[in-house]
Amino acid sequence: MANTYTQIHIQAVFAVQNRDCVIGKKWKDELYKYITGIIQNHNHKLLAINGMPDHLHIFFGMRPTQSISDLMQQVKGDSSKWINEKKFIHSKFSWQGTERKENVLWTFLAKRQPAGERCFFLWKITGSSGNSIHTNARRSP
Repeated sequence: MANTYTQIHIQAVFAVQNRDCVIGKKWKDELYKYITGIIQNHNHKLLAINGMPDHLHIFFGMRPTQSISDLMQQVKGDSSKWINEKKFIHSKFSWQGTERKENVLWTFLAKRQPAGERCFFLWKITGSSGNSIHTNARRSP
């Protein structure tokens, strides 16, 4: 559709396997930069990244050229491999698997129609299976 503008913002939260507190203060900034690079290399825009020793949050603008699950698989897989290669911790590092209910994506989509038409907003909560848990849609006044 001509003159259609799509803006997708995703907040993803994922935890270290078993919620172990292993993300260290000395190397967390390196981890954040590495994850930023993964997201940027897939032509998305990281807006914010932060976390705790047992989990992290990423908030990013996503282009509709890749699925969320594919991007998260890249981020989690590549960053796990990088952490293990750098030997930041003595045991094997991994992110918590997607079968856990804690892996929930809150998605906000805003699609702007050509001038004079209303905007459409969609909030969607997606569970680890990819099934929609809750959707709330509305049009702007």
